[in-house]
Amino acid sequence: MLWALGRLGYRPPPASLLPVEGSLYRRMSSLTAREAAALSWALRSLQYTPDAALLEQLVRHCQALAPTFTAKEWAVVLGGLADRVQGDAERSTYIEDLLLSPEVTPAHPHTLPTQ
Repeated sequence: MLWALGRLGYRPPPASLLPVEGSLYRRMSSLTAREAAALSWALRSLQYTPDAALLEQLVRHCQALAPTFTAKEWAVVLGGLADRVQGDAERSTYIEDLLLSPEVTPAHPHTLPTQ
């Protein structure tokens, strides 16, 4: 549903998707790699920043899914999440944690900064 709204160019008012966030929070562990990437894309497209708890849960779930992401899905996840935390120092640490996590490094070494 969020993907479709994003595709249509919908811009939700702040906090208008709180009921959807609650549902996502409860179902996060069942999302596939493709669904997590679609969620990241939708949040970016909707220009909607979810509650910090949901954002953190999405990042943790993406860490667990890291070995199953295709390169395209991984790019969508990183782009979507980075867009939602831009300018927020506290939330930016979620992206750093994701990129440097032991689950991600072996699966996607090309995402690490070069030495």
